[in-house]
Amino acid sequence: MRDSPQVSAPGVSNGGAAKPAPRPASKGPLTLAIDIGGTGLKATVLDAGGLPIEGSDRVLTPRPATPEAILEALSKLVAPLGAFDRVSAGFPGIVRDGVVKTAPNLDPSWDGVPLASRLARLMKRPARVLNDAGVQGLGVIQGVGVEMILTFGTGLGSGLFYEGTYVPNLELGHHPFRKGKTYEDYLGHGGLASDGLTPAPRLGLVDQTGIHVGVDRHLLAGKCIERETRRNFSRAHRTVRDDEELDRDQGQK
Repeated sequence: MRDSPQVSAPGVSNGGAAKPAPRPASKGPLTLAIDIGGTGLKATVLDAGGLPIEGSDRVLTPRPATPEAILEALSKLVAPLGAFDRVSAGFPGIVRDGVVKTAPNLDPSWDGVPLASRLARLMKRPARVLNDAGVQGLGVIQGVGVEMILTFGTGLGSGLFYEGTYVPNLELGHHPFRKGKTYEDYLGHGGLASDGLTPAPRLGLVDQTGIHVGVDRHLLAGKCIERETRRNFSRAHRTVRDDEELDRDQGQK
């Protein structure tokens, strides 16, 4: 298996109230891992092997989700955590050389923000920023053939890898799919809400969209996946086959 950076799984916030317990010395650099999402902000400290040595803290993403508001929230979120040597952040949009280009689920003011340098100044440590799905994918890919990760959250994230090399900023979720809608319109939380479904990803649509055609291995990530019910699968499949039929069903409720 390819030796690649690890990403911690989302955890339960301790509210930032308790100070971290003493921990054994770690060989190698400690990494502050940050996940910036459209709904929540998460942070934890990882050891040199990519394993969490701190409980993962989480707070809601401030609204409006401007750079200043999010950086202030991150500063407070990270304060109770232990020492770290560097910063790695996943961001829900296109990032090139540490500079944000798009942030569809945050705020338009993110365009052009040099997030990597802003985080480095804020945390007083070297910082790197990548698309959030890309970061998560680096922690789970095998490094063989073509691999794709789809992340289900506020929106739909995607990461594509070839022989372990990341193909950045694909953002498949915002590509057009059908009837004027994007993949994210069908697979993200916004699409679920508009159809009155529970907040779980439409896993039944993944095969139908063909979003992963030509991929040797695809991975699904997101805390809602395990809560997908058989009823949601059935209704989601019907949505792809016939939007108008679903609209009629809802109109009769």
